Amino acid sequence: MNTPVEILIEGSPAEVRVALLGQNGKLLHFFRSLYCKPSRIDGVYLGQLSAVNKVTGGGFVDLDDGEVAYLPRTRGFTEGQDLIVQVVRDKHKGKSAVVTTMPTLRGRYVSLQPQRDGIHIERGVPKSKVVTHLNGIEDVVRKGRIIIRGPGADATLLEIRDELKFLSRKWEEIQDKAGSVTQPTCLMPAPEISKRVLRDTNLIAQVLINDRTLYYRLDKITEYWPDLDGRITFFRDQANILRVGDVESQWLAALDREVPLERGGRITIDETEALIAIDVDSAGAYGKSDAIRRINLAAMSEIAHQICLRNLAGLIVIDPISMSDRKHRKELVDTLRRAMKEDDRVTDILGMTPGGLIEMTRQRMGANLNEEFLAKKTLDINLTATSEAADLLRRALTVHGPGRLTIVAHSNIIAELRGMLSGALAETERRVGQSIVLRVDNEISVSDIHIERG
Repeated sequence: MNTPVEILIEGSPAEVRVALLGQNGKLLHFFRSLYCKPSRIDGVYLGQLSAVNKVTGGGFVDLDDGEVAYLPRTRGFTEGQDLIVQVVRDKHKGKSAVVTTMPTLRGRYVSLQPQRDGIHIERGVPKSKVVTHLNGIEDVVRKGRIIIRGPGADATLLEIRDELKFLSRKWEEIQDKAGSVTQPTCLMPAPEISKRVLRDTNLIAQVLINDRTLYYRLDKITEYWPDLDGRITFFRDQANILRVGDVESQWLAALDREVPLERGGRITIDETEALIAIDVDSAGAYGKSDAIRRINLAAMSEIAHQICLRNLAGLIVIDPISMSDRKHRKELVDTLRRAMKEDDRVTDILGMTPGGLIEMTRQRMGANLNEEFLAKKTLDINLTATSEAADLLRRALTVHGPGRLTIVAHSNIIAELRGMLSGALAETERRVGQSIVLRVDNEISVSDIHIERG
C-alpha cells in the first residue's frame, strides 16, 4: 500500500480482530484470529516426511500435535527424513496446510531466506530508494538471500543491518533447536495476527488498540521497528473501537453477495469450489455505450477492493456488462490491473476471453471472510456458532449493573462456550468478576445477554 492506513486492533477473551482503514474510513482489510485456533502461517517446524506421492512429486509431513501438512516438492528427500519446514498456507476446506523447505524469516524492513543467495527487492519497492542500502548489508550474513521490504525503503542502513542480524541469529537458533530434538516440534511459532499485520503493512498512520495487554506487548516492538514509534495508541473506550469508521457494518456488508456501485449498477460475488464468479450488472441503469463503460470501469475498482477485503483467492472470473468496442474492453483489463497493483499477494490478470470474461488468479493465504464467519450451506447470512459465541463474550464485557450475567442462546452456541471457547469464557468471567449463567433456548433466533436480578 502506498498510502498510510489506520489500523484498529480489538482484543477480546475469544479472539483478536484487526481492521485496516484507508481514506475516509474505508475498510481495506479485516482479519480475525481465535485464540483457540491461531494461524500457523510463517511458523517453522521440524517435521518428518511420512509419505511421498511419486505421481505428483508431493508428499506429507508430520508436524507437532499430530498435524499433517502437504509438501508440494519432495525431490531429493526420502520418506522418514526429518525436514525443517515453514507453513505458507493454513489448512483450508478440509485440505492440509502447505509447507516449504525454503523458509523465509520476515522482518518489517528486510526478509532473510537462509537457503538461497543474493540481494533482492520486494515487488513494488522502487530500486532508486534502496540502492544506497544494497552495498551496506552484504557483510551481515554469511549465506542467505536478503530481500528489502517496503518499509525498508525509508529505514536507515543501521535499522536494516540490526534487523538482518536479528533474523540471522533467529535462524541459528532454529537450526540449534532442530539438532537437539528427535521428533516433530515447533522451532519458531507463527507471529500472532496483530504483529503480522504491523510487520507487513508498509505505511501506517496510527494504530489504535483497545486491549491493554495487547497494547503493552505491541508498543514494545517500536524498539526494533522505530518507524512505528509514537503511532501506537491505547484506545480507552474499549467497547467501541470497531465503531471508528463504522468498521462493524462495513465488514458485515462484505459478507453479502451483492455490492451496489456508487453511480448505479452492482456487482454480485458467488463462491464455488472451483472458482470465484463476479458478475457486473447495470441494475436497471440504462444508457448509451459510454454509460455502460462508466459502470464497468467503476466495477473494476470496486471488484479489486472487494477481492482484497474479502481475501478472495484462486481462479476469479469476472463477467462485465457486454461491450463491443475493443478499446473499451482493453481499458477494463488495464483498469483492473492498476487497481490490483498495490495488492501484497501474487496476482495475475490473465486478460479477457473471446466471450468477454476477465480471468485472473490470486495467491491463496488463509480463509476468506465467508469461510471464516459464515455457516456452510445456508441461504441467509448466519454467523457460525463460534463467531456468535465469541461475540457474546465480547458483549459480556460491556454489560454492567447488579445481578447475575446470563447468556441465552441456541444449544450449539452454548456448546462452543463450554467446549472450544471454555478458556475464553473463564477469562471473561475473570474480567467481569463473576460466573456467567449459560442457558439453552433453541426457540430464539437472536442470542441474548443480560443481567438477571434475584
